[in-house]
Amino acid sequence: MKGLVRREFWSFGFIALFSFLFIVASFPGNVDAQLTLSASPPSSAPVGTSVLWTATSLGEGYVYRFTVKYQSGRELIIRDYDIYYEGIAWTPINQGQYQVKVYAKAGYDAVSGIQESEVSYNITPAVTGKSAVVNPTQHPLVALYSIPAACFANKARVQFRAAGESEWQSTPYKQCSPYKTLNFLVAGMYPETTYEMRHEAVYFLGRRYSDTQTFATGALEDGVTIPALQVLNEPGFDSSMTDGILLHAFLFALIIVDQVPQQILTGPVATDLEGNVLWYYGDAFLPQYGGSFMMSFPTFVGGTFFMPMARPSAPFPLRGQLLREIDLAGNTVRETNVEIINAQLADLGFNPIYYFHHDVRRLPNGHTLVMAGEERVYPSVPWAPEEPVDVVGDMIIDLDENFQVVWAWSTFDHDAELRIGTIGPLRDGPCIEAQPGFNPCGPLRLLGTGDGQASAAYDWTHGNTVTYTPADGNFILSFRHQDWVIKVDYNNGRGSGQILWKLGYEGDFESAEGPQGPDFWFSGQHQPMVYAQKELVIYDNSNIRNEPPVDPVAHSRGQVYLLDEENMIADLIVDADLGVYASFLGSAQKLANGNYHFLSGGIGGGVVIGGFPAGSSQSTEVGPDGSINYTLQSIAATYRSFRMKSMYQPAGIPGDIDGDSDVDGLDILEIYKKLFRRADIPYDLNGDGWVTLEDVSEARSQCTLPYCRNLYWETPVIGY
Repeated sequence: MKGLVRREFWSFGFIALFSFLFIVASFPGNVDAQLTLSASPPSSAPVGTSVLWTATSLGEGYVYRFTVKYQSGRELIIRDYDIYYEGIAWTPINQGQYQVKVYAKAGYDAVSGIQESEVSYNITPAVTGKSAVVNPTQHPLVALYSIPAACFANKARVQFRAAGESEWQSTPYKQCSPYKTLNFLVAGMYPETTYEMRHEAVYFLGRRYSDTQTFATGALEDGVTIPALQVLNEPGFDSSMTDGILLHAFLFALIIVDQVPQQILTGPVATDLEGNVLWYYGDAFLPQYGGSFMMSFPTFVGGTFFMPMARPSAPFPLRGQLLREIDLAGNTVRETNVEIINAQLADLGFNPIYYFHHDVRRLPNGHTLVMAGEERVYPSVPWAPEEPVDVVGDMIIDLDENFQVVWAWSTFDHDAELRIGTIGPLRDGPCIEAQPGFNPCGPLRLLGTGDGQASAAYDWTHGNTVTYTPADGNFILSFRHQDWVIKVDYNNGRGSGQILWKLGYEGDFESAEGPQGPDFWFSGQHQPMVYAQKELVIYDNSNIRNEPPVDPVAHSRGQVYLLDEENMIADLIVDADLGVYASFLGSAQKLANGNYHFLSGGIGGGVVIGGFPAGSSQSTEVGPDGSINYTLQSIAATYRSFRMKSMYQPAGIPGDIDGDSDVDGLDILEIYKKLFRRADIPYDLNGDGWVTLEDVSEARSQCTLPYCRNLYWETPVIGY
């Protein structure tokens, strides 16, 4: 191995040191106890009821898995094997008969002696008459709209608007059923506001609209603190107003108490472009889940959200131990954890991970790519004075529809191809506990003085993004401490894991303008996103340009590259000066009108609290010429922000007519239908007010797959 000489002495010490935190598999509890499962309330609760399922405790060391099967469908995991038996909340929004089951075994690694208990549960309709009804959910800003059975239309959706407004917003369509009610979570509403709601039924020969219902949203829950937001640049005529929601992954905010700066934990919040609250995820604000944040937006219509949740523990929450998928009401769709994932990784011959971090990506086939941290102890490394050293790398894990491991990729298998110099690890320094219970590198397990541990740790790669490239079925990764974006041969789970190329200074691509120094390329970057097969949008933190000798005007940049992968040429077509320097955090995104959204997430404010420069963040929209036409500032450090069309759909992309988050032949056909007519976005791509062949050509250039083939998304697998 080049540069890194590995010493394998972690395994026995690791198990001895940490098994007491989670399992004592050698000493299972009462093996004679009988596993049972109970529900509160009992069977025959209406749609939208939160049902608490509780299993009997079999004793210390046992772990429990909860699953659900809807009628004759497949068995789906709600929460995989974990130490919790006290209960799991399950909130179904479809009527019918369910089979709920709990499994228990003596430790995460156990393969035998598994007990199980199953209960049948009936969910009754929330509406029994001939008119739709609207009910509140556990979320004060989310409603449950129920359409009666005997819906003979092809499909239906809910439309809603604030009382007195003229424009309707819409949920995604659902297929109607003549035998069962149709239920929708309605989200994207202001607090303490009265809304009008109706449903639209689409028939073969037309549409029909129901009578209007009213619904009043509630106030924000206690403990939900929204960081102050301020518009610095109002959106103008050239802003992407169809992408009118901002989803903020707030981390922490700086407040002043008795003239002393303090940090408060915050969580994911959605606002309009003026900063008015539309949605939030309440669990992330709870102290027991401190350090939990949202990682990604829905990648298709009606998608869900992913959260790496902290594990409640004493004396401090352990960050990133749970991976949770939630719906708009905050209900858990499915959940897994580090320990059961490690048991599955061991079966595939991989080392353990220690936490989930930074990014999750749902794939068209229903699988999920998640980024996780991996540690290995080495006798020495070239860029660290300490010996031995806990080297922190990254792993990408492919989870199937039930959050089971099917494929994995580790940076440590490619150390000869990644930088071993001083670029990243020494830029951010060693992984030191910044405050009790919090290490910026996560809850490291091999940092310490015990057997198999090292007294110093360094974050070697610092992965922060995994992005799927549908044109070839591979993915790209952003490594902040490498100042590189790399592409990996994933091939939809059949790939070799080979690194196909590296983009950045001293990488495999040459600039279209000829050889360039490090200041030309991105550094410390975040969230590269790929559009139209070859357009890469990325947030350049510009760390290198702010290292000695410091350039006083070296702001962070929003960059867009056109990649010619055949000739290995990168053409920098947008290099927007964002007007501020964010040394860490950030995101990037393309918008429906061809503009770009960038987040400067960690703008230093001169005060360091908890190991981070406590300052502000800015969500900025820029045009293709790099000009800024909208800015919203927050007092919170923000991991990412995303523009969205609605709470159900991410920002559109030019040419996406049907709103399915890709551009394909069906979209081109819809543009042809408007040819030589007056139209606006999304049909008019060049902004001249007419649909012409130029718009058709531009839409073709934006196609997601070669030859404008359709990109099909599997129906989300949800156990309710």
